[in-house]
Amino acid sequence: MAIGKPGDLFGRRAMLLVTAAIYFVSEHGPAVATGWYALLVFRFLGGIGIGAASVIAPMYIAEISPARLLGRLVAVSEFNIVIGVLIAFFSNYLLVGIGADSWRWMFGVMTIPSAIFFILLFVVPEIPRWLVKMGKPEEARAVLQGVGAANVESELDDVTRSLKNEGGTTKLIQKKYGYVIILAVVFAFFAKMSGINVVMY
Repeated sequence: MAIGKPGDLFGRRAMLLVTAAIYFVSEHGPAVATGWYALLVFRFLGGIGIGAASVIAPMYIAEISPARLLGRLVAVSEFNIVIGVLIAFFSNYLLVGIGADSWRWMFGVMTIPSAIFFILLFVVPEIPRWLVKMGKPEEARAVLQGVGAANVESELDDVTRSLKNEGGTTKLIQKKYGYVIILAVVFAFFAKMSGINVVMY
């Protein structure tokens, strides 16, 4: 959750770049680690990267997507994560028989998607909300046009209005949001308590 504030200060794309760099280092490190201390450090770093991405990536998608495509794109993002996990399992299955150092290869091959992720981030735009906040409405307008917003001026006005009415996290502590927040917390709690992270990580 701590990644949210730097994302507000430096932009979502900048934080995604940092996350991609963390991914790359945390996967390259174990592949060449000479001791288990180094392995633990790099795996811890990888956990930070995953945690940051799980917050900042959905925020980026939600804030740059046209309203009519928002739900669909967020769902596709979550689906892609599951597909990525499946590909990782198959990749590891193919590498497991290459020798005693097969586990190093399992980490090493993950630097490839990490590097691709990092490079592609240079061609994606910053979110309109952050651009407006930084006093760059024309750039925000260009981004909205580029992503196919149905009514650019209307959406730009919505962004400007939402920034003016921004109330921070205190707005969440309202009765009307209580049911939704409780549901989100309960589902997240039981998802972790199921033990799936032990299998995945």
